[in-house]
This record gives sequence, structure tokens and C-alpha cells, in this order.
Amino acid sequence: MASIHSTHTVYRLIKDKDILLMAIYVDNSTITESFPSLINDIQEKIRHIFKITLLGLISWLLGMEVTCDRESRTLILSQKTYIDSLLQKFNIEKCKPVSIPLDPSIQLSRDQCSTTPEETTEMKKFLYQELIGGLIWLITGSRPDLVFAVGSLSRFLDNPGMTHWKTGKQVLQYLKGS
Repeated sequence: MASIHSTHTVYRLIKDKDILLMAIYVDNSTITESFPSLINDIQEKIRHIFKITLLGLISWLLGMEVTCDRESRTLILSQKTYIDSLLQKFNIEKCKPVSIPLDPSIQLSRDQCSTTPEETTEMKKFLYQELIGGLIWLITGSRPDLVFAVGSLSRFLDNPGMTHWKTGKQVLQYLKGS
């Protein structure tokens, strides 16, 4: 007897001693299993309902490079390409790397937010919200080491100041070095 359990976009099928996991995000999905024929059965059932393209063994998913070594039983996720695109987007691909994402001597506060219409207009040129959104994507994929820094910077999304922007760039410099 098979049972299907799900948590938002991850589905688990248990059939006797076999387990199949399927993760779905918008129009991307991946399947892994303990017994290969179970995947084939599920793919056929899905193919009768939806048009799907089978791409073989996973190597990329949601902008993450996936390296799977069955022999050593390792799975490596990398967002290096995405990080490189962020560095390029914010024109700091040749920046000097730093060893920590957030300088502990800098205390971020509302006092550093833009206070005049001129400062607010100037800050819009820096695309602060896009930077933070890009960093949040990294956190959800493969970089939990950024959670505190990005969480701290996110508090100023509505009205960032130059200190917040420079600190956000430091996070990018950290990514360059790590």
C-alpha cells in the first residue's frame, strides 16, 4: 500500500520499503528514490496529466549547481554562478574579498536611513532592495552563513541609507572571498 505525504512542495511516496521524494517549485522539479523503477512509474503517471521534459541526472536546479557522488554518498549544492552574476550586476566583480559578511564594529540603525528627499532619490540609484532580494535567494538555497547579516540589512528595505548600502556591498565582498 502506498501513502503520500507532503509539506508544501516536497512530496514523499512510501511503497513497501521503497521511498520516493519529489520536490516541485513552479515549473522545476526533481525526484529521488530508493528504488529506480518507482521513479519510472511516477514519471509515467505524471506524463499522462502534464507535459514534462526529462533531463536525466540532476546537475542544475533553481539556479543551483548540483553535484552528486553516489559512491562517496555526497551531494553538493553551489550557487557560484548566481553569486558571480550578483557581483557583476552590482559592478563589484573585481572587489577585494573580505573574511566576514558583517563588520561587528558597525551598528546598523534607523539613524542611518535617508532623511532628506535628495538622499532618498540618491539611494534609489543603488537598487538596495534588489541586492537584499538576491541575498535572500542565496540564504534559501545554500548560504545559511548570511542569515544574520541579511536579516539585519532587511530591516531597512523601506528607507536604506548609505551605511546600509555599503554594508550590503560588504556582504557581496564576503561572497567573493568565500
